Amino acid sequence: GSTTITNGTLMLGVANAVAGAIIFNGNTATLDLGGYAISLNSITSSVAGYGVITNNGASNVILTIGSDNSSLSISANIQDGSKTIALTKSGTGILTLSGNNSFSGLTTVNGGTLKLGSTTGLSNNSEILFTGASAALDMNGFSETAGSIASTGGNGIITNSSTATNSVLSVSTDNTSTTFSGTLKDGTGTGFKTIGLTKVGTGTLTLSGANTYTGTTTVNAGILSVASVSSPITLNGGTLQYTGATTSTSNVITLAGTSTIDVSNSNSVLTLTSALGFTGSAGLIKEGAGTLVLGAANTYTGTTTVNTGALKLGVTGAIKSTNSIVVSGGTLDLNHLNLTIGSLSLSGDTNSSVISTGGSATITASSNYNVAMTNSAIA
Repeated sequence: GSTTITNGTLMLGVANAVAGAIIFNGNTATLDLGGYAISLNSITSSVAGYGVITNNGASNVILTIGSDNSSLSISANIQDGSKTIALTKSGTGILTLSGNNSFSGLTTVNGGTLKLGSTTGLSNNSEILFTGASAALDMNGFSETAGSIASTGGNGIITNSSTATNSVLSVSTDNTSTTFSGTLKDGTGTGFKTIGLTKVGTGTLTLSGANTYTGTTTVNAGILSVASVSSPITLNGGTLQYTGATTSTSNVITLAGTSTIDVSNSNSVLTLTSALGFTGSAGLIKEGAGTLVLGAANTYTGTTTVNTGALKLGVTGAIKSTNSIVVSGGTLDLNHLNLTIGSLSLSGDTNSSVISTGGSATITASSNYNVAMTNSAIA
């Protein structure tokens, strides 16, 4: 039968002490797991938002929901007590979370769909781990934040089933480094909206799956590591790390603040065929052993810094004529294109060089400092 909690706290004394449905019939009605794991298939509130699930026992615990393949919606708040709560979504059904959740244990999606019912459904403190082939997170038109996302064996789908509102998932508030090998994709079918991704926190998020989402990707902090540039990307102080093979992309990369593009593989060349978007005086920092080619005329106004690898001009005007360039351990390749700039500075690093592959080129600085470059010459 069902267990109804109207006032006060019901605390477990053994694992799975309650086997039936839990009904919260009061705003502060509380289920305290007491340090014991439990598997439940029905948790309801007589009024949306009623109920608290917490854990003040001696041990961290796992709350497992949906093992009977049923679908349910939970509006109660799931939060840590003196010890943490982890949440495991099992079965093929849909679990909708609409409470104000703040638990810090791992959120594991073994199967079925974890669906948002509010902007606080996900815990900002919890990593989401996808372990089943059909495991999915449905943003359902809400924009939310997760501690981080990760998956095993290519498992996991993150999507948006809403036909009314685009969604953005912000990740890595826990500052950890994780790999998501599943798929980020927009809602499937006519009228479904897009999903976007915002990377926050100091860690590295590696996307290794075949992603098809079309919402904007924003990197505010840390590193977003990708093997393909499949959507527009805004860099707001973070780093885009490209780990794929030689390729070109027409997707626009926007510098919302001075940011880094890292082409990590020494044999790889990433060519940007669209001009870099920019805000204010944002500049570009080149990192990684590979080559970044600016294949369109650019108008961003900040300093261009080449720390490692090569930055190669693809067209005349690839760097604005009034900009400053600092080569500090990397290589600026003029690619037999004359360059007019505001200033050029080479650091004392012995790896700093300016070359011109394919033919000679001339650098003209606004201070009337002219440098004639010959094939593979080092300034």
